[in-house]
Amino acid sequence: SDAMLARVAERAVVDGLADRIRTVHADLDAGWPALPPADVIWASLMLHEVADPARLLARARDGLAPGGILAVVEMDGPPRFLPDDLGPGLGRPGLADRLDDAVTHGGTGGPSHPDWAPWLRDAGLVDVVTRTFPVDPDPADPVAAAATLPYARSWLARVRDRSADGLDADDRAALDALLDEDGPHALARIPGLGLRGTRTAYVGRRPR
Repeated sequence: SDAMLARVAERAVVDGLADRIRTVHADLDAGWPALPPADVIWASLMLHEVADPARLLARARDGLAPGGILAVVEMDGPPRFLPDDLGPGLGRPGLADRLDDAVTHGGTGGPSHPDWAPWLRDAGLVDVVTRTFPVDPDPADPVAAAATLPYARSWLARVRDRSADGLDADDRAALDALLDEDGPHALARIPGLGLRGTRTAYVGRRPR
């Protein structure tokens, strides 16, 4: 989106890299942008969004210089924000686990989480390796803290709207209380709120 590209450009200025980074607005479902062959293509948390991942990976391979590297990073499951025990007034412990189960067996419009390594190989990449790593931002980091609350609200609202049938009445009531920004149990008032999960990186090389 234009907003995300603007954030990249702003960060490049902050990091003193504005003369080395330029943004390109492109619809990757429509085709690969006209760019010089790349030494590295980094696709983070976007492959699940495209209409035809296999076609995009093949185009990305063609966009690499011989010996170039494609790195794909994707989530392994739904994001988690809530502590195991929310305290009195918000139902029984374990709501985060039950939300995960509702998302997995319901429909949130969220991403699926396949093993992308075979997809990279099918696209003609070689030496494919994977690495899984935790996502657990430091809650004392003001940038991470500022991003976590709106992300949590957006995700939990999606769960409530699309997967509520997988929750019992008490869990639905707890979710409503968390999403009531003016209520006593609003997300902003929950101790231990934070983003937790895992992501996997898949890296492959275009043959020389």
